[in-house]
Amino acid sequence: MAQALILMRHAKSAWPIGTGDKSRPLASRGRRDAPAAGVWIAGHCREPDIVLVSPAVRTQETWQLVNSKLDVSADRVATDDRLYAASWWDLLDVIRSTARDCETLMLVGHNPGTEDLADELVGSGDPKLIRQMRTKFPTAGVAVLSSENPWTTWGSDVAHLDAFRVPRG
Repeated sequence: MAQALILMRHAKSAWPIGTGDKSRPLASRGRRDAPAAGVWIAGHCREPDIVLVSPAVRTQETWQLVNSKLDVSADRVATDDRLYAASWWDLLDVIRSTARDCETLMLVGHNPGTEDLADELVGSGDPKLIRQMRTKFPTAGVAVLSSENPWTTWGSDVAHLDAFRVPRG
């Protein structure tokens, strides 16, 4: 079976005065969009074997709201410091270190790393979807990629873009 990667950018966040970047919470739109993303993921993706979430408050809140529609068990979810402020090549290192028996990996992170990673990995798929993803990877955006390659060999143009969606609540 092909390896599947679900890349999600956190939902829309707020910018409260005096709040550091890592502590920024979701905005009201983000709190509406994240559950909608969960509904879409539940209906269009395999359930993740492993979910890695950035430690930022906005990604943690995004995941909690997404998972309210998925119900992924806590033992398959981890907060991963490597996802915060990560470049695409840092995220690629995370992917390459994924256990071989993991068939579906989900990362909940930030831009520009998430968008740049998707751009780097995608080598095939519906040209319209690829163009849409490469034009803008907005908050709560979800890209679903697949490849027959094991995680350790993922790199440039290795993946097929199966879906790209920006669910709104």
